[in-house]
Amino acid sequence: MCNYWHGGTIECRGDGYMWDADDDGWYEDDHSMPCPACNTREYLADAKENGEGCSYSSGIGGEWTGETMWLGALSVAMRANPHGAPKLLRQIGIVRPIIDHPTNRAGFIEKFYDHRNERRLVSRAKREQRKGAA
Repeated sequence: MCNYWHGGTIECRGDGYMWDADDDGWYEDDHSMPCPACNTREYLADAKENGEGCSYSSGIGGEWTGETMWLGALSVAMRANPHGAPKLLRQIGIVRPIIDHPTNRAGFIEKFYDHRNERRLVSRAKREQRKGAA
């Protein structure tokens, strides 16, 4: 059973989804918060959809762009599931989060993150480190 705790009262309920433990209960059909530790694939898919579909959002916790939403979720997934997240990122491939255009209020800018080749880049970096150590 997953025991992931996100902070405060947000925790995995054991079926791949998070819930607010301070709430009066949870509904079995509520799949609004995938767990980044045991349901990393759905967590990253939701983060990709949010990042690609929203250029700006704000709330009690602060302000976010599509890009900061994606990068924040990526960081959480890598900490929560360090062995599984890289493989899932390669499967997700390209992510195009958006941000507001700085001068055109009606426009946005699409960023580009290609996660398909990260394994190769890590391997290249390790080879270069070994060459430098020799």
